[in-house]
Amino acid sequence: MTIDGRRFDVRPINSIDLAAIGQIPDAEEARIELARRCLVPPEGEEPPILLEAADVDAIGAVIARIDPAGDPYAMLRCAECACEWDAPIDIANVLAREIEGAAEALLDEIHLLAQAYHWSEGAILALGQDRRRAYLARLQQ
Repeated sequence: MTIDGRRFDVRPINSIDLAAIGQIPDAEEARIELARRCLVPPEGEEPPILLEAADVDAIGAVIARIDPAGDPYAMLRCAECACEWDAPIDIANVLAREIEGAAEALLDEIHLLAQAYHWSEGAILALGQDRRRAYLARLQQ
């Protein structure tokens, strides 16, 4: 894309960008800084310090096109009235729940194997996931 006669590439947002803007209290300032960070200038040049609102919108459109999965919203529709809206997805919360679920499942596996075979937790964990699952399958036969 071109800004003020200068050509830039645009890259997807990454976790370093999100961490960098996390301390900016004003949402619009954070949005501008995030857009600026995603500009890739030609070698030896710097991205512009100030961006116009139209430039920020254009950068956002390019990011949405190159990384459609990066949008943390889900489009929802009411079955009764057909009203549509975007609902935010709390990615950190989703990830935390997945990790908690995996930890609980692992504890259940350890508990069952320790109970059946009288192995220590360390010995069970040393088996690896595939091997643990093979022993668990045998317990269910």
